[in-house]
Amino acid sequence: MNRNERWLNGKCIEVIDTRILENEKLSRISLIKEECAEAILKEAPEHKQRNATAGILSDEEAGKIWGHIKACKDKCALIKDFINAETDIMKLDKISWGEFK
Repeated sequence: MNRNERWLNGKCIEVIDTRILENEKLSRISLIKEECAEAILKEAPEHKQRNATAGILSDEEAGKIWGHIKACKDKCALIKDFINAETDIMKLDKISWGEFK
C-alpha cells in the first residue's frame, strides 16, 4: 500500500493513504471482471457454451448455461456500479466478488 506515516515520540500517530481513488477503482473493476470470467467458466466452460450455441444441448441445458452467464454479468455490473459510487479508498479494498450474492 502507498502511504505516508506521521510519527510522534516513536509512535505512528497517522497513516495517510496516497493511492489515487480513480486508479484503485479501475484496478478493482479489472479484478472483478477477471473473477466474473472465472465464475462463468467454472459452471459454463467454453465447450459447453459452444455446444449451446450450436444447438447440441437441450433447450433446458442451454438455458441454464445462458442464465448462469447472464447472472454473472449482472452481478459484475452491480459490483462495478458499487465500486464507481464508492468515495472511500479504504472501503474499495473490501469489495470482492464473493461479497456479493
